Amino acid sequence: MSLMRVVVAACGLVALFATATARAQEPVRDPNEGAKIVAIEVVGNTKTDEETVLVLADVETGDTFTRALADRVRADLVTSGLFKDVAVAAAPPVKPGPGVRLVITARDKHSWVIAPTFYNQPGNRGVGIGFGENNLFGRNKKLLVYGQLATSDSLFIAGYLDPSIAGSRWFYFRGDVFLRREEVTEYTFPDEFLDEPVAERLSTMDYLNAGLLLGVRLGRSLSLDGRLRGALVSFKDAHCAEKFAGGVDCALAPGEDGTDVSWEAQASFDRRSNWYGVVTGNLLRLSYERGAPGLGSDFDYWLAGVRAQHARKFFSRHNLIWKGGVDVGYHLPFQQEQTSGGTGLRGYRNRHFRGDFKIAGSVEYSLPIFTVGPLALRGLAFTDVAYTTFLSLADENLQRTYLDGQLDDSFTQLRAGIGGGIRVYVKSIVLPLLGVDVGYAPQTGERRIYFAVGLTEL
Repeated sequence: MSLMRVVVAACGLVALFATATARAQEPVRDPNEGAKIVAIEVVGNTKTDEETVLVLADVETGDTFTRALADRVRADLVTSGLFKDVAVAAAPPVKPGPGVRLVITARDKHSWVIAPTFYNQPGNRGVGIGFGENNLFGRNKKLLVYGQLATSDSLFIAGYLDPSIAGSRWFYFRGDVFLRREEVTEYTFPDEFLDEPVAERLSTMDYLNAGLLLGVRLGRSLSLDGRLRGALVSFKDAHCAEKFAGGVDCALAPGEDGTDVSWEAQASFDRRSNWYGVVTGNLLRLSYERGAPGLGSDFDYWLAGVRAQHARKFFSRHNLIWKGGVDVGYHLPFQQEQTSGGTGLRGYRNRHFRGDFKIAGSVEYSLPIFTVGPLALRGLAFTDVAYTTFLSLADENLQRTYLDGQLDDSFTQLRAGIGGGIRVYVKSIVLPLLGVDVGYAPQTGERRIYFAVGLTEL
């Protein structure tokens, strides 16, 4: 055999192998692709009613079946948090004829829970108990009642969310009550970039708040809502911290007592999916809140903010999440100020920094360690960054009592924290059952542990 024939034969074999490999990698086309959906069948649901499943799935007869549509329906149902197993498939119609029957299998999670909580965070330790119903009446309505007693932040929360008013795909509302007694610690602004703030003034704030929100969905991802709320605010027992040799300002309450009424507008573009604790997709949220003296508020202020999140999935169960946000306010009363520290800036104490301007972000990577039955243990690594300061002038914001040096605008408040932790999840529960984070602040050399047990997220 000549050399030319050998070369030609070899090239032919390579081409044949490449063609066979390419064909093997081509996805198998669903024979129902492009068919009209003439009927929809929901099976497996024992509590959630069929109408609610269809509202969540956002699909109806007359739609065209595609693999992309089936994947989207499954993702939306899983993200709702109501179902432990979801499958979507096309089947022949009951009566022979054109089109397909869409079969949605949605097996319900256990929807309610009563659970105690315990957490130990720098500057705040406490216990609580809560009741949560994630699927009230089988209609995807949410009810939460939760109370806690803590060394710094004792509170009571009650909230009701109807994500589908009268079965509507577009309108939703929420009512909530939030009662808090906070043992407030204000800290000095650090003089140097590597200094740690120290406690300066202590006081007690009572904050009794209730609100009502009404919203509308414009498509699958965009929503607009407005909220009206009112609160009674009071302060007492203001004094200097033991180790702080401050001036007379320490004996003055940080803010004025009064009625805080405001309205808030918010626009959200949310394309996130949550696959049993692994988040993918993007979020962009714009908000604007304004004090309402015309409705009886003793405080006149505004607060504008933007939030963004991008989440990606790797290797099936690895998760990388970027979060960021900017908030800027004008004449903010003490109870509306932005704070950093604690679980939002790990490595520092709870509300270690405060101001009327804040820019913050975090990067978190989590991965599975092992899974045993319904229990899953995940590890994570994180980096938190925040810059929180005041832009107001003391003689302009007379409703606020500032401490000496609190309005010094410098970059010493630019802070970072790094660390890692673990989460224990149960497949039938959205929030982690247990969470432990260890945060390290490189600028101060401090290491702090954040620990929570129960239906609470760190």
